[in-house]
Amino acid sequence: MTSAEPPETGSVVHGEPDARQALVDRISTELDWLAVAPQHLERVRLW
Repeated sequence: MTSAEPPETGSVVHGEPDARQALVDRISTELDWLAVAPQHLERVRLW
Protein backbone atom coordinates (compact mmCIF):
# COMPACT_ATOMS: atom_id res chain seq x y z
CA MET A 1 0.00 0.00 0.00
CA THR A 2 1.38 3.40 -0.95
CA SER A 3 0.15 6.95 -0.96
CA ALA A 4 1.28 10.09 -2.77
CA GLU A 5 1.57 11.93 0.55
CA PRO A 6 1.57 10.18 3.91
CA PRO A 7 -0.51 11.53 6.76
CA GLU A 8 1.29 13.65 9.37
CA THR A 9 0.45 11.03 12.00
CA GLY A 10 -1.61 7.87 12.00
CA SER A 11 -3.44 6.95 15.21
CA VAL A 12 -4.23 3.30 15.85
CA VAL A 13 -7.16 3.34 18.28
CA HIS A 14 -8.83 -0.11 18.09
CA GLY A 15 -7.74 -3.49 19.43
CA GLU A 16 -5.84 -4.87 22.39
CA PRO A 17 -2.74 -2.92 23.49
CA ASP A 18 -0.23 -5.47 22.11
CA ALA A 19 -2.06 -5.70 18.78
CA ARG A 20 -2.28 -1.90 18.48
CA GLN A 21 1.44 -1.57 19.12
CA ALA A 22 2.21 -4.30 16.58
CA LEU A 23 0.21 -2.41 13.95
CA VAL A 24 1.97 0.87 14.85
CA ASP A 25 5.32 -0.87 14.43
CA ARG A 26 4.30 -2.37 11.09
CA ILE A 27 3.00 0.96 9.73
CA SER A 28 6.20 2.67 10.85
CA THR A 29 8.45 0.00 9.35
CA GLU A 30 6.66 -0.87 6.12
CA LEU A 31 5.25 2.52 5.16
CA ASP A 32 7.78 4.76 6.93
CA TRP A 33 4.89 6.78 8.41
CA LEU A 34 4.64 8.23 11.89
CA ALA A 35 2.08 6.12 13.75
CA VAL A 36 1.02 6.19 17.39
CA ALA A 37 -1.27 4.24 19.70
CA PRO A 38 -2.86 6.77 22.07
CA GLN A 39 -3.38 5.70 25.68
CA HIS A 40 -6.87 5.02 27.06
CA LEU A 41 -8.81 8.33 27.30
CA GLU A 42 -5.95 10.27 25.67
CA ARG A 43 -7.19 12.97 23.33
CA VAL A 44 -5.71 13.37 19.86
CA ARG A 45 -6.27 16.14 17.35
CA LEU A 46 -7.75 14.76 14.14
CA TRP A 47 -7.06 17.82 11.99
